[in-house]
Amino acid sequence: MKACLFALVLTVAIRTASCQSPEVPQEDRTKHEVLAVEVEPSVRLEVLDWGGKGSPVILIPGLGMTAHSFDVFAVKLSSTHHVYGITRRGIGKSSDPEPTTTNYTAARLGADVVAVMDYLKIPKAVLIGHSFGGEELSAVGTSHPEMVSGLIYLDAAYGYAFYDPRFGNLEIDVRDIREELANIDPGKLPLDKRDQLRELLSQLPRLIKDLESLLQQMNDHPPPSDPSKLPPPQLVAMSKGQQKFTKMTLPVLAIFAYRHQLPEDGMLQDEQRRKAAGENTVFTEEHVEALKAVVPAAHIVRIPNADHFVFRSNESEVLRITNEFIDGLPR
Repeated sequence: MKACLFALVLTVAIRTASCQSPEVPQEDRTKHEVLAVEVEPSVRLEVLDWGGKGSPVILIPGLGMTAHSFDVFAVKLSSTHHVYGITRRGIGKSSDPEPTTTNYTAARLGADVVAVMDYLKIPKAVLIGHSFGGEELSAVGTSHPEMVSGLIYLDAAYGYAFYDPRFGNLEIDVRDIREELANIDPGKLPLDKRDQLRELLSQLPRLIKDLESLLQQMNDHPPPSDPSKLPPPQLVAMSKGQQKFTKMTLPVLAIFAYRHQLPEDGMLQDEQRRKAAGENTVFTEEHVEALKAVVPAAHIVRIPNADHFVFRSNESEVLRITNEFIDGLPR
């Protein structure tokens, strides 16, 4: 189980993305160059350049996090690659456009990454995303595969990155069903709506399962009643802007962490911990299967005794696996 209070407010979609609160600003901890890259009129993103020799690598952080979340990891990765990091729009020192869905769709966030690559004159790179950063990886890999050598998902290959109808994605499924219901207007019958009705009925069992799961999570961890503890509207807009990614032709490395440490983990009893670990395993294995359905050739690595920030909790192992994957990519 990966639920946390912050994520529950953003529905299951964000729960799977991360159990992390927005990053607390702090002084730079590593030597790097800071750039402000314009990706569209009046929208600039904070881009970090840690330098290094070798092929370019671009790091994309999790939900609510800045590129600084990779500070230590990036420096070590720069011993073999030229490493950059991007703080997405709406976060940290990057511009903060109005939190409309169109400003924060997966396609828009992916286009920002492409714009940064164009600015830096990087024709092709390996993209590494943590948590919700997997969405940008899939967006760029789908729309501009010619600009990507490979994709590395650091506990990031969940429903926002790969969509499998067997498991679904609550945010996407609810949106699709809402749109389909809007097209079924009884007042306009006898127009034939049988196909739409069959499609809706086929989706209901999955939706019911997701809603039951969400209700159980909210019973276990009630959302905050204090408005000051609700997530920023930009993060809500990112959740609503998710898209279905059902095809990927690029080389993929997906690292899954078993099991995630929850912010409130210290308050859990042993029995609760065992239950949470079991639920986490079932949930994660469902998404491993979803990934296999979209990318049969994906290289999947399960790391036990890790937390969601697997590049920190298991740094040396992640560095080794990452370098081996990149070294094996076609030149």
